[in-house]
Amino acid sequence: GSGFSKRELYTDDNDVIYDFKRCLSINGINVLVTKPDLLERSVLIELDRVSKDTRRNEQDLMAEFEIALPLILGAMFTTVSKAMQLRPTIVLNDLPRMADFALWGYAISEALGYGGQQFLDAYYKSLGMQNEQVIADDDVANFVAELMEGQPMWEGTASELLKEFTDSIDGSDKRKDIPKAANEFSGRLNSVKTNLAEAGIVIERTSAQRKKIIRIYKVSEKIDTIETSTQIPETEPIDYDNF
Repeated sequence: GSGFSKRELYTDDNDVIYDFKRCLSINGINVLVTKPDLLERSVLIELDRVSKDTRRNEQDLMAEFEIALPLILGAMFTTVSKAMQLRPTIVLNDLPRMADFALWGYAISEALGYGGQQFLDAYYKSLGMQNEQVIADDDVANFVAELMEGQPMWEGTASELLKEFTDSIDGSDKRKDIPKAANEFSGRLNSVKTNLAEAGIVIERTSAQRKKIIRIYKVSEKIDTIETSTQIPETEPIDYDNF
């Protein structure tokens, strides 16, 4: 969201504030979003390249779209209307970061006749891909994942963990964004803590003998499903062919 303010009238000092909030679409050949907190608020959609025999020029595409537009718009209104009826009845026992998106997605999927669980399965598959992307692209997260492959738990200070990290780098290593100090390394570790937890690697911080201790351990494989409790009123399915 964003906004700006301006003077309401040129004759007084009162301000009027405009607030805006909308979704953003980012397009690119590779994944452009790499920061964990932003990636967690994103939905990744991977598209295939349009083949030569299916490409359309803009004039033909828009002409066909104009014919279909009333049906598309009417179907959207019908779907949103049914989703608005269903939304208050839906209760998810566990919610992802984009909680309202999950609730509305569940309701819309129910309204379309696919079933809310199918939406949740697809959404959590997308979240799993995001975590894999973060861990693969972040040197610190990648190191921790590799470190925990051969042991159930690691415990020590940030300095000790940083030393293990730097010792793991050989001359052929192409990693450039390497933390130089323990506090920097600790901050980087904290930024990927949630993503590692989704992959089954938990990071905890404690104190012992005036030292700040980092404890890393693996948990049982995480199951990316959400238990649901719904009371959905019976509605007629939408017949889009005869809309």
